[in-house]
Amino acid sequence: MAFWIGICECRIRMPWSVSLKDRRQVVRSLTDGARVRFNLSTSDLGPDGSLKEAVLGFAASGSSVSEMEERLNFLEKYLE
Repeated sequence: MAFWIGICECRIRMPWSVSLKDRRQVVRSLTDGARVRFNLSTSDLGPDGSLKEAVLGFAASGSSVSEMEERLNFLEKYLE
């Protein structure tokens, strides 16, 4: 039985952010939404202390390549 893992890294710029609270709000909204909608594992990868940008990591596992591609394509549309 084959087991597939799909990963995605997303870089976000937030020029309007003036505090870590603003940054956390955006990051939490995106990561929680991805977890609930697409059943993905998510993580804020940094950069630490940056107010204006974030790097998010997403991972999914499944039994077929097409399933992984579909979930990650839906994620990409969601993040746009």
